[in-house]
Amino acid sequence: MRRLLATCTALLLLGSLAHDANAQPSPVDQQVAQTLFDTARQLMKEGKYAEACSRLEESQRLDPGGGTLLNLAICHEKVGRLATAHAEYAAALSQAIAAGRADRQRTAREALAALAPRLARLEVVVDEPTPDLVVTVDGVALPRAAWGIATPFDPGRHAVRAQASGRRSHEVEVTLTEAQATVVRIPALSPEVVPATLPANPAAPVAAPPLPPADAPRPRAELACDGELALDGTCVPRRGPQPYVQRETPAIKQAMMITFVTSVTTGLVVGGGALILRTTARCTPSEQRCDDEASLDRAKSARTLAWVSTVALGIGAASGLAYVLIPDRRVVVGATVAPGVAGLSVTVGALRP
Repeated sequence: MRRLLATCTALLLLGSLAHDANAQPSPVDQQVAQTLFDTARQLMKEGKYAEACSRLEESQRLDPGGGTLLNLAICHEKVGRLATAHAEYAAALSQAIAAGRADRQRTAREALAALAPRLARLEVVVDEPTPDLVVTVDGVALPRAAWGIATPFDPGRHAVRAQASGRRSHEVEVTLTEAQATVVRIPALSPEVVPATLPANPAAPVAAPPLPPADAPRPRAELACDGELALDGTCVPRRGPQPYVQRETPAIKQAMMITFVTSVTTGLVVGGGALILRTTARCTPSEQRCDDEASLDRAKSARTLAWVSTVALGIGAASGLAYVLIPDRRVVVGATVAPGVAGLSVTVGALRP
């Protein structure tokens, strides 16, 4: 099957070339084609294959020939278009056989044998081949005979798209690599969702009931409700002004906190000084005997500072306990609004934490 597909491709290319050859190019086309061919050959010698390929393609279009086609295949092989070059080598081989050119036959056969294992192949597997399904590769329809067959394509990125009438299209992009086969599976296409359309003559929208005039008599249920009526007819009383509640710390409690911080800090600092003086004084543990007057003075100062530190820490402890025991105050400011009556109330009470 693969040989049949390659043969069909070569025959199609040969048919196209034969059709162009029957057109009998004009002398001007032949001259331009020869100039392009000579220029392309020089560019290929310089390694500028991309520029050479475009000139060879135009030369082959103006004046098709087996030699130009063989050089075009060589050029496409150099730029990495291996599948294109393979098809051109096959067509050039057929022309060389018809023309009896043994040298070109040998060149084409050697190139085909070397290219065969390097070709990148794409196999498109269709799960549901419906009659109207069309599969394209890079916008060109892939014949149904090629579905499920690893067909040579040039390496690189290719877009595979499947579409059918009344169904959502499926598109996938693949990257083909030299000497590797890639399989793309086309799932069954899901039906295309048609958006709903409005009827030609839609019914006129229902108009909202008119609002009653301002001076219309109010219903009895509304008259009996001193608030707002809910949708179910129940009465929702009006909510009066909400009281303003604030938490305040009494001044005495704030003073206790300041006293606590100050006393504890003072006690620690003074106690540290007493400890330093006692350490530097050269006295007995009972401080009854000292080596010199300076040590005696340090011992007395250390004893005095120790008493000050003890008193300060005691005051700090008492202040901290008082701060914990004294509660915060709760200030409530309320407003009373009633028909003919308005008032403002302020309530201050203890707030326990």
